[in-house]
Amino acid sequence: MKHIFRKIPNQIKYLIGNFLILYIFLFLFRFIFYLFFFKTNLHVPRDIEKAWYIGSKFDLRLTLIILLPVFFLIIFFRKKIFSKMIFRKILLSYFFIIEAGLFILYVTDFGFYNYLGRRLDPVVLRFVNVQDAGTNAAMVWESYPVVRGLLIMVIVMTILYRLHRWAYRHHAIRTAAKLAADPAPTRKGSFGIFAVIVFILMAGGIYGNFAYYPLQWSQAMFTGDEGITSLGLNPVINFFSKLKFREDSFDINATRKYYPYIASYLHIPHP
Repeated sequence: MKHIFRKIPNQIKYLIGNFLILYIFLFLFRFIFYLFFFKTNLHVPRDIEKAWYIGSKFDLRLTLIILLPVFFLIIFFRKKIFSKMIFRKILLSYFFIIEAGLFILYVTDFGFYNYLGRRLDPVVLRFVNVQDAGTNAAMVWESYPVVRGLLIMVIVMTILYRLHRWAYRHHAIRTAAKLAADPAPTRKGSFGIFAVIVFILMAGGIYGNFAYYPLQWSQAMFTGDEGITSLGLNPVINFFSKLKFREDSFDINATRKYYPYIASYLHIPHP
């Protein structure tokens, strides 16, 4: 096992290290949700475990989607990833921006769930408009610990930045040491094999199902309980997957056409 691990290129190890950092980051948010926000009327351990399982697959999908650009960057610039300073800046900036955005979305999700009892969805965009910006900002300031949240965000982002910086520096040093010990270039075939394996694993993780259809947010709704459903969802994926439904689909002409039938069915005395 150790012999196989040693053969893995440092670029792939770097990708695996960042995968662990990101996945644990998302897992901690799920754990916080479970500890402080999760409520259910169906105290069935098997259902809760299934919700955790489905939720962890959504977290895995999000982690792998975030890592896809890093994977392709490694594929196309394998030899330069650890030798050019520009790639260090690109990678550290990318992870910092993505994780800062995730932090904000997850914290917004906590507030959204606490207020409406469901995970973050495009309804939140109704609160983001120029006309009501002052009112909404005042409501957030008065209702939530904004200063404390910003302080926690600074601490968390500092820790994450240092972890990603350590991962980059660690594998850059190991790559330089390997080149110094063996100046001959590594075989492309070996790197290609590992790259194909990683790509297949990432594609499988993003697909998320051992079935014909990929993992869908509706699979989290295997019970009628809103709490268990919420535990099985990932708020970021849930938000973006429902964006296409954000516009109201009210059709005035269809309403006028079918109103008499509905009024008759409901026995409305004065339609």
